[in-house]
Amino acid sequence: FLILHTFSQKAWLALELDGRDYTLEEISLYGPNGKPDFFWELNPAGTVPVMVSCNDVVCDSEDILDYLNVDGEDTDGGEGGEEGVAYWRSLVKNKISPVGKRAVFASDPTELFALLVGNEDAGGGVDGKIVGPYLCGAVPSSADCAAFPFFWRIESEFGFPAECNKLKSWLNTCLSNPKFKKTVQKSWWWWW
Repeated sequence: FLILHTFSQKAWLALELDGRDYTLEEISLYGPNGKPDFFWELNPAGTVPVMVSCNDVVCDSEDILDYLNVDGEDTDGGEGGEEGVAYWRSLVKNKISPVGKRAVFASDPTELFALLVGNEDAGGGVDGKIVGPYLCGAVPSSADCAAFPFFWRIESEFGFPAECNKLKSWLNTCLSNPKFKKTVQKSWWWWW
């Protein structure tokens, strides 16, 4: 496997969980030369990350998560299992990411914290949906790969509300896992 990225943490994390050998190559997106020619040949759309596996070229981190299929079979019921993985990946893409983006740009986590804590009458917040110790059960899945970069940055930027005990425990579980820890960089930026 070869992955070309700038900071495509969820795809990198999926490669770690997949356990196959890979080479990670960072490319410049900006600057005087921009992206190298070989990159444009692999992915004319110019998006990152790009994963090359044998004869397959897979672009976009969500597609890489699908390709690697790191979803374990040891997930609990409720929000766990395949239905839970799809739920979490959709939640990250369609709610957490846009609400997190607004929070960062406005320097105001109010809407984000409401999403995390939620209202029990309305089905509860994100925190209440975690099966544990990982999002969908006993083993990490592509849901964790999708969620980890966002929640790690949210916690770094704003912290979590006091009521989010499951979310705090999940993040600590992830950070204690060497495969997750390997993808944590001291220097990072928000990307949307």
